[in-house]
Amino acid sequence: MNGILRHAKSALLTPLRRGGQQVVLTENFMGLGNLLYIAVWVAQAPDTRKMLETSNLAAWYPTFPRLRELTIQRTSMPFTAARIDSISTSFGRFGTDFAKTQLHDFCRDYLMTTTAPSTTDRLVINVRRGDYYTDPAARGHYAIDTEAFLRTALHHAQEQEPVHGIHVVSDGIEWCEERLQWLRDIAPLTFSRSTDTPADNLWTVAGARRILIMNSTFSYWAGYLHDVVHPGGESQVWAPRFFSRSQADHASWSLDPDWSIVESIPGGWDS
Repeated sequence: MNGILRHAKSALLTPLRRGGQQVVLTENFMGLGNLLYIAVWVAQAPDTRKMLETSNLAAWYPTFPRLRELTIQRTSMPFTAARIDSISTSFGRFGTDFAKTQLHDFCRDYLMTTTAPSTTDRLVINVRRGDYYTDPAARGHYAIDTEAFLRTALHHAQEQEPVHGIHVVSDGIEWCEERLQWLRDIAPLTFSRSTDTPADNLWTVAGARRILIMNSTFSYWAGYLHDVVHPGGESQVWAPRFFSRSQADHASWSLDPDWSIVESIPGGWDS
């Protein structure tokens, strides 16, 4: 009932809220990856566009202080500002909602720090675990056979260039240490520390010359930053075509078409 009343109120107020400013009503559950897609849109006209500040976004201000310029607190929203629903509005389609030049400009202007390309020539793998596998609803949408994907992607990466070292970064590093020891058969293997922060993980992936990422918006943003850190086409990014079963084609809309894409894995994405 509350939802119906909220939508009815919104419909009544919409004609009044056609002022010069637009505010994207971000949701509290949104993580960094989804929030940054909205931020790209806001950054195209920061004087007239804002996104609602959330605790998840504010937690990243120490890492990306300029993001604060793109946000507004609910108590500061002008009554006449046009409200934009962050769920029903698309922000993350590569080449449709944003161009590559806009994406890279945003990375340089709002996200880049003094991070330099890694001097260690190793393949860095970003393994997504977290709620993709612990939450039943999220698992049904996003989970894939991680090991099957890694074996397939590594095979292709080795065809592209020999792999002389592997470093695994993950939000579930204990699972990785238990299940991915077979990577030692390919190359010397190291794992990120359990004490590493999400920001540490993001920059470790972004700084590496060769990366293998998962179907995760966090991974995608590490890939976008990676391409800015490593301009000139000398970098390598491998990613799965699959993103979510909630989409008709299951395919990700956010992949850079210049990345190397794994189109399928043995047994299929639902295996």
